[in-house]
Amino acid sequence: MSRFAWRYGWRAALAPVVLAGLVGAPGAPAAAHSPAPPSVAVPRDQIRVVGGEHCGKPEALTVEVSPDFTELYFLYPQLKVSAPAIGTRAAGRCDIALRLDVTPGWQVRLTDLRIQGQSTLSAGSVGTAAASILLGDAGKQQRISAAVRVPGPTAAGGWDAVSESATGEPPCDSSVTMQVNTEVTSTWSSMDSGVAHMSMTTAATGVRGANTASLYYQRCRR
Repeated sequence: MSRFAWRYGWRAALAPVVLAGLVGAPGAPAAAHSPAPPSVAVPRDQIRVVGGEHCGKPEALTVEVSPDFTELYFLYPQLKVSAPAIGTRAAGRCDIALRLDVTPGWQVRLTDLRIQGQSTLSAGSVGTAAASILLGDAGKQQRISAAVRVPGPTAAGGWDAVSESATGEPPCDSSVTMQVNTEVTSTWSSMDSGVAHMSMTTAATGVRGANTASLYYQRCRR
């Protein structure tokens, strides 16, 4: 797993996205730092749960492309765990697969991954969270990951973590597969009465996604 940097507190609010059949609307303006193709979308019917018991139904998951196509948001309403008693550990996973469609002739790349959530941990308790994204198939694939360790005590505090650079080379294809693996754990190790709760859900007003992947585009090399 790659090294990571993390800090407490929520990042700046992200702009809302309007959904209409496909996630992401063609014709949105491109960001100045990353030229974007005319259209980028995640077909709803291609979002599948492939592992974990904390995903819920696929329709309960939120996967959205930002209006300028430079960010991909993931929100997990059920990815939260609580250790039930002193000396216990709880873990939850949610692994999903989807398809990212881009205009033919363009390549999409991952540049960074931010994960965020909330924790309520008594002194001596610890929460962890991790996420990884695989873009492309086994033959040609890019990988990026982020992780965080949150020691107690925290009182309904927010946390976030940022990945380092992605590794590997994604395919240059108009339809690219993507797998997103996520996990949270909480360990109640304190001998005092307390709580050990960790989540990758977002309750902070204005925060768009529990996971945010930054995207960069370039023309396919011929």
